[in-house]
Amino acid sequence: MAATAAVKSVTKAADAGINTFVVGLVSTSMAATDTLNKLAIAGREPRLGANPLTTRFHQALTKDDLIAALRTITGQVVSCRFPLSSPPPVPDNVTVSVGGTVIRHDPSGANGWEYATTAHTEVRVYGSSCDTIRAAGSAASVQIVYGCSGTGGAGGSGTLLMSDDFEDGNADGWLTDSASAAREKPPLMTAIL
Repeated sequence: MAATAAVKSVTKAADAGINTFVVGLVSTSMAATDTLNKLAIAGREPRLGANPLTTRFHQALTKDDLIAALRTITGQVVSCRFPLSSPPPVPDNVTVSVGGTVIRHDPSGANGWEYATTAHTEVRVYGSSCDTIRAAGSAASVQIVYGCSGTGGAGGSGTLLMSDDFEDGNADGWLTDSASAAREKPPLMTAIL
């Protein structure tokens, strides 16, 4: 009963845009492992792996395991999440590029991008594309292009609406098209229609 309530609470938080990472100290209890897996999935931050038996939570049986789990979690939080100032008008017509390469929309969260919230107010990049962003650090170039309905896809050939280079460390510095055009360096994220 307590496990069900915990999963419901984590699901409710994720629906509100607050995802949960789960770190567990379990080695033999199947019931505890099952609950921690459900919490990680409900929190929308499951540990990914091709093996279906891989725990979905970050297992930390030793101090080194805990340090590795926290490093992984910190890297995911810092590097590969991009809040949007407004949801796209057509959520299924969005193109995300990393370093000039279009990456695929991957709802499984294995390798590509997915919305981090049900309200479509944040994009999260996964897998090798996230690795590329982490490796490039502040020089990473991420572009999110909003498409309109009936345009046949967001190919980046529309009108620039706003952009942000994230140099100030937050996502509240979006510039309009005229201010963006006057900028010396290209933005790290743009919204184009």
